[in-house]
Amino acid sequence: MTTAFAGSNIGTLEAGGSQVATREQGLAGLDVTRRIYVPADGYFARYLDVLTNPGASPVTVNVWLSS
Repeated sequence: MTTAFAGSNIGTLEAGGSQVATREQGLAGLDVTRRIYVPADGYFARYLDVLTNPGASPVTVNVWLSS
């Protein structure tokens, strides 16, 4: 089964306003945070996806990223 990350409609500013984070809880049993960082000079963007298991049992997933 394929489940896509949707995130929340409103992001949170982090890192002095250079990074936006959006979160989704309970995605395939995991809490997922996507962070997008753009430095002040705007030269690049870095995406970081953090998957956290809030439960006591192991969760196994296959992650597919595309851009």
